[in-house]
Amino acid sequence: MFEDEVTIFNKKYDESIKDYVYIRTYLVGVNLDLTKAINVIKSGLENANTGTLVVPDSVESEEKQFLRPKEYKRAKVFNPLTVSDVNKSEVNTMNKIKVLSLENSEEVWTLQPGDIIVSGLIDYVIKNENTIKKLRDEYDDVYEIVSVDTKLKGGLPHWEVGLK
Repeated sequence: MFEDEVTIFNKKYDESIKDYVYIRTYLVGVNLDLTKAINVIKSGLENANTGTLVVPDSVESEEKQFLRPKEYKRAKVFNPLTVSDVNKSEVNTMNKIKVLSLENSEEVWTLQPGDIIVSGLIDYVIKNENTIKKLRDEYDDVYEIVSVDTKLKGGLPHWEVGLK
């Protein structure tokens, strides 16, 4: 349905290092609508680029599980199956059950203000000398999420994400 691809960097506080880390996820099958603009302010030019990202709930996300922002922040272990789901499962199905753990944050993703979105699938890790500033210097179309509007009812369940 949608043909755009983006890279999202989810911001997560890491208690062990007492700082934020950014976890990369590729999203395929989204709609990215960008507007390039600048504002002239008293002290000079200011970037006024904005955008809207439409993420269907069926987006390809490297088989990672979507969590709502508060679940993403506080969850220690997330099991997408209930006890009754497990009891109804056959042995072959049980072998495929994945328990998702935020100790391994590579298995989950979210949409929350402060996360970074880049147009396209990029091979970049925000860590040490690879900062967000360097990311903005090296890549076009780098945006920060400023709002997330959940629209999961109707014919096209999706999230509308405001970018700046």
